[in-house]
Amino acid sequence: MTSSIPNGFSSEELQRLLAEARPEPCEDECSCCEPSDSKSVSAEHVFQVAEKYVTGATDELKEPAVHAVMVEMILELAYNWHMTVASKLREAGDTGPADAWLRDAGKFQAIMNIFDTVSWGDNDPRDCR
Repeated sequence: MTSSIPNGFSSEELQRLLAEARPEPCEDECSCCEPSDSKSVSAEHVFQVAEKYVTGATDELKEPAVHAVMVEMILELAYNWHMTVASKLREAGDTGPADAWLRDAGKFQAIMNIFDTVSWGDNDPRDCR
């Protein structure tokens, strides 16, 4: 055996190695890693991920109404995100920025109301007709 390969490790040595180990890079950058700084995510990568799932939806189910449901889900997430941020800002006493987030939440609510009036055909599972 060469001298670079140890015969064994103590528990303490294994703990030290584990603490010093760097995680392996993800094959799919977004599946398990959250960026610590949103500025570290490129616009190109954001578009690539969005395109993957939007086009993949109709690859799996050849029905355009799946996109209508996706849009509704995304709008609901955006609305809830803006309401949550506004609530946290208001709790912190930052009423000016909170009001801006609430106005944007209202815009998402208006978009949702308009979008609900659009039918995507006979297989549209939404109650919009």
